[in-house]
Amino acid sequence: MKKIFGFLAILSALILMAGVAVAETAKNLTPEPIKYTAEQKACVQEAQTKKIASIKTATDNLNSVTGNFLVTKQDALKAAQQIKDPGAKKAAIKAANDAYNNNEAVKQAKVPYMEAIKSANEEYKNDLTACLDGPKGGIGGGVPGFFKGVGNGISGAFSRMWKFLSWKK
Repeated sequence: MKKIFGFLAILSALILMAGVAVAETAKNLTPEPIKYTAEQKACVQEAQTKKIASIKTATDNLNSVTGNFLVTKQDALKAAQQIKDPGAKKAAIKAANDAYNNNEAVKQAKVPYMEAIKSANEEYKNDLTACLDGPKGGIGGGVPGFFKGVGNGISGAFSRMWKFLSWKK
């Protein structure tokens, strides 16, 4: 009976140590804030400005082709937000969205507009990659790094437990 309780006590200690190891690993894998150089910050700012300009151009083109229907929709949505009655507000928002989505000029202009937005986002992503060349933040190597860290933490916990048990003898 003593052996069973002794075994259960050691098993409980191992589980506790493994839990501590996982917690330590998670804490150690929390990424530190990345410090960017002034040049990288300026490059990112330029990429953001370029993306905003591309999206503005696409939006202006959409408004031009649709006779400023997007502006009309936005104005209708702003007016709907001012309505106090929740039911009437919801109906006004739906009406503004339906009018926009059912407009033939908008339907035809949406495809090139969405392609222009997608292109601007992809170009921005490429620009960011070029700007921030070097180590990136994240959890030490992703999933494999996490499990490696957990394994190292468990190994360290067992080592500490072995030293503690050896000391008792």
